[in-house]
Amino acid sequence: MKILWHSTAPWGNGSYSMLTKRTVPGIVRQGHEVCVNTWYGLQGEPQKWRILPKGKPDAEPVGVVTILPSVGGGYGVDTMLAAYRAAKSDVCISCMDVWVIPGEISEKLNFAPWLPVDHDPCPVPVVESLKTAMYPMCMSKWGTQILKDAGVDAHYLPCSADSDVFKPGDRKLAREKLGIPDDAFLVTMVAANKDEQDRKGFGEALQGFARFAESHDNARLYIHALWTGAIDLHKMVDLLGISELVIQPNSYAMVMGMYNSDDMKKIYNASDVLLNPAKSEGFGLPILEAQMCGVPVIASDFSTTDELLFAGWRVDGQKHWSHAADSYRWMVYIDSVVDCLEVAYTEARNPKLKQQARNGAIDLDTETVLKTHWKPALAEIAKRVEKRAKYAGEAAV
Repeated sequence: MKILWHSTAPWGNGSYSMLTKRTVPGIVRQGHEVCVNTWYGLQGEPQKWRILPKGKPDAEPVGVVTILPSVGGGYGVDTMLAAYRAAKSDVCISCMDVWVIPGEISEKLNFAPWLPVDHDPCPVPVVESLKTAMYPMCMSKWGTQILKDAGVDAHYLPCSADSDVFKPGDRKLAREKLGIPDDAFLVTMVAANKDEQDRKGFGEALQGFARFAESHDNARLYIHALWTGAIDLHKMVDLLGISELVIQPNSYAMVMGMYNSDDMKKIYNASDVLLNPAKSEGFGLPILEAQMCGVPVIASDFSTTDELLFAGWRVDGQKHWSHAADSYRWMVYIDSVVDCLEVAYTEARNPKLKQQARNGAIDLDTETVLKTHWKPALAEIAKRVEKRAKYAGEAAV
């Protein structure tokens, strides 16, 4: 098929860029022709993305993907239909939040959105946006069920990570590169600081860590996020009096998108535990990546945790109203964050637990997901495209 992939550019540092970078090459290697229509990460003129055979960097490309620039913002919906027609696409697969795509545009496409769901119940705008979808795909089992409860028959298609990249490594060497003391108990957060409602739970994480650190002199917290984002992390840390215990990334490198997958692997391998007290997750890529590296996780007992927590601990909490979506998310109890950190302090370095994390996460390796999920999904999409074309042809006659 000819596929228009509507998302962000593959070299970006956001989750949709990562998913584009990880997924599109495998789709091309399966024989499909892909054009990427971006709404972030490229301006000016189209670029060519050479897709090489897996594991053969010196070979001839198996395909070349055209990456179209964003024009005027607005999640690319202003160029979506034109790009679809110009590329003579058979289907448009969007990799993004779907509620921002107007129905008057998506109804003119063979529309197969790949979307996250992170509220319960599913917000009305999400449900409404899927009425025009030919083949909706959801990034989590939990989200697929939430959509089903709302009357939407979606197909489970998980996110992934490369287990050849994200794997256990030399902890001591990783700490040396990051300047982390060998005897430190390192708690790590990897989270985008973009939501003024603090979706990632920085407030609860920092308060919980501050209390935990009162009785653990070797406790350190590394927050891999833009500290000057929607939440002022500097102010939070200062008010809690823990500035000497909390480590931040290089701010210039964060802004310029200089941290790559190898850098993240070092960060995970330097860590004792990943802390993810988010109010909601549409999937939770850091949860998967950390466990692939053998690092257990502390995660909110909500949304995708049931299917992604292979080794670690659940943070208790209560439903929290999200006024922007008119639905519920989750707010963790600070007491529970402290309790989980206490347990992790004694158990996180257990080799059996670390192996358990790796064993569970490896099932979501990118190549495995491409073969077991994307291949049959694309085959079904092709059938539906052909059926639609046949009906259109008969109607024209």
